[in-house]
Amino acid sequence: MPIDKYLEKLEGIRIFSKIKLPNSISLDTESYILLPETKEHPDILVSQTRFVYTENIESFVRSLEINPQNNDNRDSLYKNGYLGISNYDQAIDINTALGGFTLPLNLFVEFVNKLMSGNTLDENNNPVAQRRIEAILEDLLNVRSPARMEWLNGRYNIKVKRINNQLIYSGKIKYLKFDPTSRLTEVEEPIEEDALIQEKRISLNNWLRNSTKQGLPKKDVASGEFYYWPSTKYLDIAYFRVDSWGTGLFFDTSSEYYDDNFGVRHARIKT
Repeated sequence: MPIDKYLEKLEGIRIFSKIKLPNSISLDTESYILLPETKEHPDILVSQTRFVYTENIESFVRSLEINPQNNDNRDSLYKNGYLGISNYDQAIDINTALGGFTLPLNLFVEFVNKLMSGNTLDENNNPVAQRRIEAILEDLLNVRSPARMEWLNGRYNIKVKRINNQLIYSGKIKYLKFDPTSRLTEVEEPIEEDALIQEKRISLNNWLRNSTKQGLPKKDVASGEFYYWPSTKYLDIAYFRVDSWGTGLFFDTSSEYYDDNFGVRHARIKT
């Protein structure tokens, strides 16, 4: 697909015309996982790893005011760590500048489910080695130190009212969504009525198997050990976190943290 046709699919997303990309930029994402076309989206490629810094992208990374170095979070996937991005807006910007996007929650859920499916293909429609899949899932889900965190696209405005001595939760979400022509746009929608939008320890597997269309757990999600921690106070951003305390989906009130264990994963439409 010609690049101009590809960019047309990214309507509603900022395109960085003033940022000069290196001639041979290497994302070092260690290949991709294919999310096959559905009624909701075209074929999507999701990087197997978070961004890893390499010297040939130093000027590009600096242009986004991102500290050009990897963190100390090393394992079988990240021999030299990965690029720490402690600012939500920068996480969105780096993917946008590269003609891709940051996964919204529903596509992140689909990504994890695909890894667990036993039928995981790469960008060339070849099966991904089981050992590789296990390493990706271990990094995402295994409870251990150090913490691993990644930003997800979306802003949530959650409110709570007391009616007849009962707390009623509601809210809106602004996130990236494909329209019927496979054009990726930013939309604002009410949070679905069957979504759980209050704090609860839930079953990770039950959530992944039975999420809402927006990717949130449903009100009847089974209890478990997974931390699900939305906030009802401010406009919130979401991130997925795993550390020695457990795994969780957290919603917070700040777009910036001083923690280089935050990273971001690259996604793009397959061309």
